[in-house]
Amino acid sequence: MSALEAIIARVREKARGRTRYYGQPPYPDEELVAEIDRLRAACSATNEAVCQTLGRTLGYPKFCDDQENFPGATEADGVCVGDHVAESIAEEAARKIDELRAAEAAAFRRGVEAMRRKAKEACRKVVVKGDSLDWRVAAKECRLAIAALPPPEDKG
Repeated sequence: MSALEAIIARVREKARGRTRYYGQPPYPDEELVAEIDRLRAACSATNEAVCQTLGRTLGYPKFCDDQENFPGATEADGVCVGDHVAESIAEEAARKIDELRAAEAAAFRRGVEAMRRKAKEACRKVVVKGDSLDWRVAAKECRLAIAALPPPEDKG
């Protein structure tokens, strides 16, 4: 039990023996304990809301999908986040975002390289098949198209 918990317990014990009269304002120490309880409940509700939102987004299992262990659970009961708190689920979400960004960048690089290869091959075909002055214009347009592609990134 922390020092704060011990103080709150003493104030509650002291308040139990007090006589209350109609219209009498609460004692300041009782107001402080009530405010601490209110803040704890608000923090707990915020933590639960964040855990449920991130857990749903990360694909945590729903209570309603496991009727054997959670009979009568509905969609409103949310997801099972276990021992996680908002901070630990946020860390997991940040790792997942980093992984997805890296995968997106790799896919983009692969796509650019594929576009570059296709454009070069198209230019070769134009040059090989060309039998008039038009092939020079087409080849120049191909080279301009290749130049307009994003530069390949270092693979180091």
